[in-house]
Amino acid sequence: MFSCMWQMQSAQSRGTHTGRPDTHNHVSRTLPVTQRVSPVAEGAGSSLGLLTRAMASLAQMHRTGPHKEKYKIHVAISVTQRVSPAAEGAGSSLGLLSRAMASLAQMHRTGPHKKNRKSRNPLNGNPFAKGVVLKTLIRKPKKPNSANRKCVLTRLSNGKEMIAYVPGIGHNLQEHNIVLVRVGRVKDCPGVKLKCVRGKFDLSHVVKQKQ
Repeated sequence: MFSCMWQMQSAQSRGTHTGRPDTHNHVSRTLPVTQRVSPVAEGAGSSLGLLTRAMASLAQMHRTGPHKEKYKIHVAISVTQRVSPAAEGAGSSLGLLSRAMASLAQMHRTGPHKKNRKSRNPLNGNPFAKGVVLKTLIRKPKKPNSANRKCVLTRLSNGKEMIAYVPGIGHNLQEHNIVLVRVGRVKDCPGVKLKCVRGKFDLSHVVKQKQ
């Protein structure tokens, strides 16, 4: 009889010794919430459930009353450690899935998806460019063709140095001559994406061949 009363009094004294209820049990109930958030959930891409459980644990701590700062720090660290790049990648994949499965109204508002492609124009969208001849070249075409393609190395007005093909039979170009080049590739000469314009600046017209 006396031992039971002594145990009850000791329990009451432990609860009211500091003027507040014993919070050890409350903290032990909140810690498993953060411990259940495991890396397995990250691999599954449940980032939303992860944040929900973290917020639930913080809300439960707020309801149970004031606690020691070390328990708050422990919960905050556990929450930040669980949010990993794997969960972020899963979130991005979910975003791609939502865009792929858009409704008809959403597709009507956004319009068709246009992929940004890099421009292949060697003159940055310009049809012509002015250049200075640095060197005259002779390029060999690819198989099965066999010839001598007359080309010149030019420094263009945009600062680039590119090889331009000289069409026609014969030319009078030398170093330091001024030429006008246009966009146009040569099929059997790799890397030649420009052609010189005959009859402009220092490049003369094609001389008519005598019979």
